[in-house]
Amino acid sequence: MRKINLGCLLASVAILILGLAGCKKDDPVKPDDPIDDENKIYIVSDNFIMSNAFIHKTDATSKCTFIESWAEVSKDCYVPFMQCVDANGKAKWSNWIQMTKREAISWVSTTVFDITTEGNVINIYSAKGDSGDIMHPYITMIRPDGSFAWGENGKLFYDFGENANITPCEGFVAADNNGGAWVAAACAGQMMAVARVNSEGNMVTDPILFDPANGSSGAKRHIRNPQMFVNSNNDLLMIVQYADPVGGGSTEAKIDGYVDVIKISADGTIQSQELLMSNRIYSLGFRPKVVEDGLGGAYVVCQVGESTLLKAYAYHFDVNGKTNGFGEVDILPTGCSTGYLNVYATLDKNSHKLVCVWSDVNGVEAYTALQTVDQTGNKDFEGDGKRLIMVPEGSIMSNMTKLVTTDDSRILMTFVNTPLSGSNVNLYKAWIDIENGEAQVEKDIKIDVLASYDGDNDSNDIIIDGVLRHFWTSPHSSTIYGYDLKVK
Repeated sequence: MRKINLGCLLASVAILILGLAGCKKDDPVKPDDPIDDENKIYIVSDNFIMSNAFIHKTDATSKCTFIESWAEVSKDCYVPFMQCVDANGKAKWSNWIQMTKREAISWVSTTVFDITTEGNVINIYSAKGDSGDIMHPYITMIRPDGSFAWGENGKLFYDFGENANITPCEGFVAADNNGGAWVAAACAGQMMAVARVNSEGNMVTDPILFDPANGSSGAKRHIRNPQMFVNSNNDLLMIVQYADPVGGGSTEAKIDGYVDVIKISADGTIQSQELLMSNRIYSLGFRPKVVEDGLGGAYVVCQVGESTLLKAYAYHFDVNGKTNGFGEVDILPTGCSTGYLNVYATLDKNSHKLVCVWSDVNGVEAYTALQTVDQTGNKDFEGDGKRLIMVPEGSIMSNMTKLVTTDDSRILMTFVNTPLSGSNVNLYKAWIDIENGEAQVEKDIKIDVLASYDGDNDSNDIIIDGVLRHFWTSPHSSTIYGYDLKVK
């Protein structure tokens, strides 16, 4: 990805969307300047050290969005930073908060925070301990006013003892319904600890330890990448990967592994563990897309590699963590051989069906397809799904795509299309009729940008007061922008 001049982007958006008379190309767009009666673009922050990647989550109650990113504070030492954005898109804190003074060894973004029922953030991060270069998982709580509830360095979540080493820990936080959270931390693939903590950061369950030798489908060398959510009873539903490295080099490292679904009761008792995704080859950064089904369970969408093809599979487990014979639903039977495959998923709130949209390139033709899957594993469209008329020929959806369900169960899709050649890029707003397999594109906004970034797979995108908010930045940029799209 090449560096983007977002100053030019803003000017271009202002010219092309506002159509302001006499607007010069270098006229700045101020945070308070509306783009039109429906939408506005603004600067969320222009004082961050450098944003290479970020994750954002919005609290539906306070309507505040928390953004976490990572920055180098000394040579080869990256630590997490956080900013809070209010319902109007204004940064609440004058500066980004450095979430720990402890040193880390290398940049790691495989830690995920969550927002508690009291509106606080509980975050997990990986850093050195009190001595040496050994990495440990720490947890911290940040209040909406930017203050630290558990001290500036938080609390040690779990001491992995002899299993701890210099490799950064992976982690995940899922808020419970009592101001606390379930926390999972994986130590260098050798062990994973899971426990529930209260609003004081103290464990209210004994830590549950998992090792890679005890998965549902045989021993592996690593246990990694926990992803999870909490139901209304404070039970934890979690998917984890059991994996073996199989080479591929540092930039294209490959994993041979499978995924289990685990249910843990509110008091810390393992109630079930089942195979979800059977053994497959996937990339080191593989993170399935988890879509809660509205009935206490979830769909899981996995994009994996098979030989020279990219494939996409759907899975499901219920409120009890049971797969109930759902199996592996192949939502892309012919696969993708171009390497351009992008898969997005959401839930139809009326039927509780999984809605998947993906974009691929066949020859020089970009196309978009739709598939829906019910809780028994039945697909509504044959083959590779129903083709949608979305992006123009010779372009493909970028990683700024959002797929969300409105309160009236319509499917809203916004996406940036990236041409396979040339530099003109457009932002689109579209509605998808999932019963008929049709899409209607309402808005085509031209933006002068070559590449963009809009949060990772663990971010949440929700509609607040009729607005779907986008955040984006360019690689190596110190500025994060917001774009509010009115939903009608």
